Amino acid sequence: LLYSEFSQDSNTSMTAIADLGDGGPAAIVIDEPNNYSLKRWSPKHQRFE
Repeated sequence: LLYSEFSQDSNTSMTAIADLGDGGPAAIVIDEPNNYSLKRWSPKHQRFE
């Protein structure tokens, strides 16, 4: 991991990097206190959204 946007939120962590197999950009699985969320890389904004 070269960069993390989670440094200020200790209750959130990145769990996995995923290739969803649909030809889209990479995705990350976020482990939050009560659920998981999926964020995909945005080439336009240069961040996971």
